[in-house]
Amino acid sequence: MPKILQEDFDSKRYILRKGFPDFPNCPYGNSFKMLGYDTYNNKYVRLSKSILKDTELKIEEYKE
Repeated sequence: MPKILQEDFDSKRYILRKGFPDFPNCPYGNSFKMLGYDTYNNKYVRLSKSILKDTELKIEEYKE
């Protein structure tokens, strides 16, 4: 899964998703609670910690 750094971050392209059931498996045997999502390529990505603090980051929470 690609990691997006602050210098590559585009708030129109990347969002943070929380609690979605279609998250991929964690390579360490755990489960993800939130992941970045590339809306252009429709793929999950890892976001750097600095992006998580960015006020322009849009957050989408799963609603059942």
